[in-house]
Amino acid sequence: MYEKKLEYLAKTFSRTNGKKYENYVVNAIWNGVKSNTYLVPVTQQCVKAKDHYYYIDLYFPQINIGVECDEAHHLNQVEADKSRENDIEKMLTPKEPDVFDALNHIRVDEFEMIRIEAHKGYDEIEKQIKKCIERINQKIKDTKITNGWSSIVLADPVEYYKEKEYITNRDDVRFSNNAVAYNTILGKNYTRWRQNGGIRIDNEYYSWFPEINKVADESNKNDWQNQISKDGKYIYERKQNSTKEKIEESKKEVGCLKVTFVKVKNEYTGKKDYRFAGVYKCVSIVADEENNYIKAYEKISDEFKIIR
Repeated sequence: MYEKKLEYLAKTFSRTNGKKYENYVVNAIWNGVKSNTYLVPVTQQCVKAKDHYYYIDLYFPQINIGVECDEAHHLNQVEADKSRENDIEKMLTPKEPDVFDALNHIRVDEFEMIRIEAHKGYDEIEKQIKKCIERINQKIKDTKITNGWSSIVLADPVEYYKEKEYITNRDDVRFSNNAVAYNTILGKNYTRWRQNGGIRIDNEYYSWFPEINKVADESNKNDWQNQISKDGKYIYERKQNSTKEKIEESKKEVGCLKVTFVKVKNEYTGKKDYRFAGVYKCVSIVADEENNYIKAYEKISDEFKIIR
């Protein structure tokens, strides 16, 4: 466990090496709070607005606090920074769920941003860092967080779900391949990878392990493409150049329920793995004259009872 923790920390903090002041600030903050072994840091956390992306310098997902380091060049772009901060706050506001990325780790409830003005002198920066650490420690105390290292980064799904009755999309436990998910959650006993969809789990459910494409690739004429709505409520499965026979056969899937694990890039490790998204129901299949078709799936549950 400790080797994995060291590897993760070395990688996440190496992302700040190109900015010396940012690197100093985020490391000072981490060293000020790391005595709490439950807390997990994320650097350069990506958040998505309607048409562009932002990166928060330091983020603690368990307590939902972000830290931004304003270096000297920020003095020349005060308005842009203000707009950026407003955009981040806007996209994390529950009143507008259509503007945040459904696969984003950042929760929309009670997000808090702390800004460190790194263009000021040493004493002033240290005061700000100290105040930031005090706020983080207070939030840790108020939140009563559990061990993030055992669930967010280092979790062994087999051990994590050994005593649990349900899997939920709030667990944020990752599966390195779909065979692990099949065996741990869906009551199978596979020794290797299986197909990503279409396996009947019981009389009610099928499995589904779609890889999510952030943007549809019009030049891709053969492979399946899957997009998820920004509120996470719908997944759209797209296939080009099919046949009328296959489309008619696919229409039989309307109404079927799929236990869904999406394959996406892990924001912690940089590798692709599977995470539970929920139970989705096929609600429609629409085709055009060129035999391109789209299946629409609607989420009906954020949890699923584990099959032993």
